[in-house]
Amino acid sequence: MAAPNPEELELLGKFRETVQDLGLNEELNSDMELLRWIRARDN
Repeated sequence: MAAPNPEELELLGKFRETVQDLGLNEELNSDMELLRWIRARDN
């Protein structure tokens, strides 16, 4: 997987805040997994 660009890094922080109350396990809450969701939704 390619490294995140600056826009994706910003979205990653916002997305992490949005999903923090879901109680995701460590694997699903990793940067790589959250980035996959961001990219799948095409930002």
